[in-house]
Amino acid sequence: MTKIVRYAALTFDDGPSPYTSKILKILKKYDIRATFFVVGQELHKYPKTIARMFREGHVIGNHTWDHPNLTKLHRSEMESQMIAADAEIAKLTGYRPGLFRPPSGYSNEEVLAVVHALGMTSVLWNVDSRDWDLSDYVPIHARILDQLKPQSLILLHDGDAFGCGPREAVLESLPVLIESLFSLEYRFVTVPEFHKLVCTIERHEV
Repeated sequence: MTKIVRYAALTFDDGPSPYTSKILKILKKYDIRATFFVVGQELHKYPKTIARMFREGHVIGNHTWDHPNLTKLHRSEMESQMIAADAEIAKLTGYRPGLFRPPSGYSNEEVLAVVHALGMTSVLWNVDSRDWDLSDYVPIHARILDQLKPQSLILLHDGDAFGCGPREAVLESLPVLIESLFSLEYRFVTVPEFHKLVCTIERHEV
């Protein structure tokens, strides 16, 4: 009987924020690398956090300069949003991101064309924590565990400046989620690792 291979990629959007360093501390405790899609205009507020993120082996992705709905912008404005964030990340880390996530997942063919033209890969998710909606009192880790797939690309937020509100619920749920996934024999990976592993699995299944 073939054993199911399970992978989980934790991704965090909208940061950095005061919560990001606390999330990094949790990830370090469990020796996990994650992927952070950062907003350009927020970076100068937390240069030490970004430096730590990069130093500890996390992947940094582009999440635009100030979090607009890209589908409502002209192409030149889309490019400006992506290029400005890219430049700020490079200034602080010496690293230019190869990954891009559109704010709120809003995308279309023109957005994808700009992302491709700038040499990046657009990344969405297949497990949504809905950590911005606390109205139903279901813990964030429970929502995620209910949606799990063998290869789960999980959306979370560390930023609090773009409508997501405070992130205390993420801080509370993250250790529970990590320990639950470990118990279910998930391996934690970054998004680039996730893409490579999924492609490998698909080739083996053909």
